Amino acid sequence: MPWSPPAFAPAVAALEDADAIFLGPGSLFTSILPNLLIPGIRQAVARSRGRVVLLLNLMTQPGETDGMSGLDHLKAVERFAGQGLVDAVLVNSAGIPAELLEHYAETGSEPVRVDRAAIEALGIQVIEADLLAAGDLIRHDPAKLARAVMDLLGKG
Repeated sequence: MPWSPPAFAPAVAALEDADAIFLGPGSLFTSILPNLLIPGIRQAVARSRGRVVLLLNLMTQPGETDGMSGLDHLKAVERFAGQGLVDAVLVNSAGIPAELLEHYAETGSEPVRVDRAAIEALGIQVIEADLLAAGDLIRHDPAKLARAVMDLLGKG
């Protein structure tokens, strides 16, 4: 693999023209950050006129983000992609049922803690919304997430 792989030109154009760019949800180190390691993609995101929003995962991922808070996720993005890239962080505001938390704790997963004041102290907006899906798994609800995105874009 080349040290500086070329960016796919249509992806660069789409990023530069986007109203908003959402980083996530997904595995921080194996899904989100690898895209930003491509210089042309990282530069296109930085040049974009749209807001860049880090969509925090609901839970930590065992072996990948153990014990990491929302601020830790943000700092990881900044460490690999540069400071000032992220304009806002979208976080879940809904409580997670205790029985689901107990089940996930057995695998070493816990809710991603959000220190709003620490994130805002960096000049980054924290946007809260109920993003939790109903059911036996702790997941983002696609309809709730879509509504939060549209609200953020002023189209809700």
